[in-house]
Amino acid sequence: TDHADGAHYLKLMMRHTGILVLYLLVLGCGVFVRSHPKDDDFAEFEDDEEFETEVFDSEGENDATSQDTEFKEDDDLDSEENDINEEIVEDDDVEVETIDSEEFEEFTGASSDARKSDIKISESAVAQYSTWHWYYAEIMMLLGLVCYLLNYVMGRTRNVSLAVAWLESHLELLQANFTIVGDNGEGDSPTSEELIKQSDNSYVLWLSGRQGCNSMIIQMKLQKRHDLLFLLMNAVRPNPDTFVISVQLADGDMDNYVLAVAKKKSAVKMMKELSDIQNYCPERRSADKFNLPSSFAVLPEIHEAAMAILSHNSVSSVFQRYEDLIETLHISDQYTGVIDDAVEDESGGVVVKVPERKIIFTHTAPRSAKHGNMKSLEPLLRFILQLIDRVNKYKLTREGREKAVKNRQRVAQNVQKLSHQQRQEAAQVRKEERKKAEKEKLLQESDPDKTRKWEEKEHKRALKKQSRVKQKVMRVG
Repeated sequence: TDHADGAHYLKLMMRHTGILVLYLLVLGCGVFVRSHPKDDDFAEFEDDEEFETEVFDSEGENDATSQDTEFKEDDDLDSEENDINEEIVEDDDVEVETIDSEEFEEFTGASSDARKSDIKISESAVAQYSTWHWYYAEIMMLLGLVCYLLNYVMGRTRNVSLAVAWLESHLELLQANFTIVGDNGEGDSPTSEELIKQSDNSYVLWLSGRQGCNSMIIQMKLQKRHDLLFLLMNAVRPNPDTFVISVQLADGDMDNYVLAVAKKKSAVKMMKELSDIQNYCPERRSADKFNLPSSFAVLPEIHEAAMAILSHNSVSSVFQRYEDLIETLHISDQYTGVIDDAVEDESGGVVVKVPERKIIFTHTAPRSAKHGNMKSLEPLLRFILQLIDRVNKYKLTREGREKAVKNRQRVAQNVQKLSHQQRQEAAQVRKEERKKAEKEKLLQESDPDKTRKWEEKEHKRALKKQSRVKQKVMRVG
């Protein structure tokens, strides 16, 4: 399993590394594209225009003197035209007005100024290259991804170290009570001191070889320290590490009764979800009567069994000392699991599970779970080992046995009635589906004679059913 865990861890790291490399490639491509200007199809033409403007500027300086001589010749021509216009004579029929040169003074001055003015060419925009200020989003995403990967590695390592620390601190006690400690179920020969990894925050230890019980399974449900989102939620709503110790008792050693002790909130949940608590322990009693802390609630089937087991000094002292850590204690000879796990057979009825004799004890670790304080949880494991012997030794009185037998007969009848009712409902559903299929088939054939015969047949069947109901009512009356 060490090789398997190593291969599993290597696969996870390769997967996350691949994702990180792909993300960095995409980010690098984006940075490259933004930092380099795009290719312009009209760049050649822009270069030609710049070249032409430079040539024009150089030629303008050489032609300045020639333009001055041209402007002087134009002034001479304008003065001659003004003299000719003043000599124009008015005839008797046509009135001719002399052209005033002052009207065109502004125009000629403007044209001459436009000719003399130099052409100004706007400078081309300087390319602005990108800086790291443009990549706040990418940098934050990259930092978030790096933080997530680091938290995953550190959280996974922390959970592994806590599970190993718990095993090392309890190994001596477990080896003294069980012949097989930590078997993984693989191979012909049993292994020892091996934790079975179910996920990054769940580990299981399997034990066997003790008198009075067939096996014991210890499940460690640690915090999801490898999940960064869970850590943020855990800061608002703390969720401590949980240990579930499940003991399967040997057949015939334990008497027939059901008993549960739990925190008040957990007791309500057990009454809704567990079938044996719902069927055999409908009443909830105060824990003060059993010398237990008031934060607990007791769900007994038989009162004398609850008094004999819970009122002992060793039991009450453990509950008083570890009141903050203990969550539930469930002792049952009719344990069948959660109600939602019910399985239906082919006929539609509920498959009745074979009940098991079990002791299930749930407790949490201290909020500041460390390697050193795992040793402080050893008294809780020792308490369960002592409770196994106490449950097997205790025997009900005659009245208690008779009450237990009546309760089990009542539950068996209820289960049988429920199964019969479900089978009838399933048969009725199949019958309706068959009728619906026959009717659809007749409608598709579009034969009026067959349709009429089928309707008459169904009408007679309905009348016959009504007559039977009336006869039953008359007999009851």
